[in-house]
Amino acid sequence: MQDKNIGPLVVTHMNRCIHCTRCIRFSEEIAGYHDLGTSGRGRATEINTYVDKLLSSELSGNLADVCPVGALNNGPFAYTSRPYELLTKESIDLMDSIGSNVAIDYKENTIMRVNPRVHEAINEEWLADKSRQAFDGLKKQRLRVPLLRKGADFSEQAWEDVLSIIAARLDKVDGKDIAAGIGEF
Repeated sequence: MQDKNIGPLVVTHMNRCIHCTRCIRFSEEIAGYHDLGTSGRGRATEINTYVDKLLSSELSGNLADVCPVGALNNGPFAYTSRPYELLTKESIDLMDSIGSNVAIDYKENTIMRVNPRVHEAINEEWLADKSRQAFDGLKKQRLRVPLLRKGADFSEQAWEDVLSIIAARLDKVDGKDIAAGIGEF
């Protein structure tokens, strides 16, 4: 079987696929999208997206969690480290408003992946793609210079200038309207 390109967050190894269709059932029953399906019959059966399109769901990262044989894997994490090399810290996801329970896997001082933790009342055992991949801004897409928006364009600014703009705007806000959160991790 040929590996499929079904999206940037899911890497496929279709030679491992046993056609259990858990990924298809998840996409239809839990995530509510109908992008995955089977084609062919018998030995020619293949799981794929219809008409060679990419997955459009915000829950596509969960496909790696439901696959029992590793035919679908977490694309950005694949082959970066081994699970036994990682330490885990339990946390709460700040990227969504429901406070999903997550497990942050890290190696030395680098976050390697974020997985859902089971909490039946909040997120069951699922996690949105944004929550899974937002940590890449800590190392891959990190802004190193402040940017100021002027219409549709951004221009680089000096830190002193940006901090003075922020201070001027904060002076106009009542202190009771400002809140901050600080965590251990």
